[in-house]
Amino acid sequence: MSGCHPWFQTNAHPHCLPQITQTLVRLANEHSDGISVVDAARLAGLPPSIAREHLLSAESAGKLCRDDAPDGLRFFDNKFMKDFGA
Repeated sequence: MSGCHPWFQTNAHPHCLPQITQTLVRLANEHSDGISVVDAARLAGLPPSIAREHLLSAESAGKLCRDDAPDGLRFFDNKFMKDFGA
């Protein structure tokens, strides 16, 4: 993540947000069954609490969508935004 320490708080290093979001969107896109908070933390090298905040932030930005299923919360690449331009 070119100079950005991935677990820094977003308010401390706002220039890192796009890179972290991009990484999480890429990871979600690479996994057809989506990624959980634990998956994102492990794959991106983030503490789970920070991974969760970044996933929710990416969802708020329309980059990811989530499924809150009985087996847990999973995040997916937001194909709705790509397909329908919403």
